[in-house]
Amino acid sequence: MPKILVVEDAMALLKAWVKRFSDSGFKVLPANNSQSAIKAAIEEHPDLVVLDLPYTQGQEVIKKLREYKWGNSVPVLFLNSWQDREIFVEYSIGLEDHLPYNWSLQEVVEKAKHKLALA
Repeated sequence: MPKILVVEDAMALLKAWVKRFSDSGFKVLPANNSQSAIKAAIEEHPDLVVLDLPYTQGQEVIKKLREYKWGNSVPVLFLNSWQDREIFVEYSIGLEDHLPYNWSLQEVVEKAKHKLALA
C-alpha cells in the first residue's frame, strides 16, 4: 500500500484528503504544518508528498526532504497559486510538479496515482 504524506494547514480539508486518499487505497500520513510534515517524512519515508501550504512553508518541506538520499526520489505534488515565473525557480529545489488552485480532490488523487506509477 503506497504511503502518501498529505500536508494541509486547513483541518477540514486535511480530513477530506485523508478520507479521499484512504478510500483510494493509500496509507495516509497527515500533517498540518511544515514541522509535522518534516517529522512524518523522516520517520515514515512516504512514497509521495502532497503539499498544500503557503509558499515558504512548502519550500522548507521540500528542501528538508531533499537533504536525505531517500528523499531525493520522492515525488512532490505542490498545490498552489504560484505564477509561472515562481514555478521555474522551484524546480531547482526538486519540485517535479504542481497543480494551481481550482483542482478537485479527485483530480489530485488521479495525479498522485500517475506520479506513483512513474516513480
